[in-house]
Amino acid sequence: MSQEHDEEQFDPASHVEIANIDMDELHGMSEAEMRAYFLKLARSAKPGQLSEFLYGLTGNGDETPEEMHVDYVERRMATIRGLNKVRVAFDDVLSRLEGETDGSR
Repeated sequence: MSQEHDEEQFDPASHVEIANIDMDELHGMSEAEMRAYFLKLARSAKPGQLSEFLYGLTGNGDETPEEMHVDYVERRMATIRGLNKVRVAFDDVLSRLEGETDGSR
């Protein structure tokens, strides 16, 4: 068999970036808009790619595409909530530090 048939050929045009979150793209979106955005990404990804991201393996066939789409959206939304908590805490610490450097304690 040729190498072409031994392994899946990587097609950059068919690869959907599902692991990284571009916060700039999400800026100003409501939660519903973010959910729709992540659902669109999940539906655009190949099932094997989505399963690998979600479960760390290619999949055992037990999960349906719909289940993986829901899992992906929920995981991304949990990440966004976590990032927002970190951002609020960071902003709070930064404002306190700025207050201390201004001489106003």
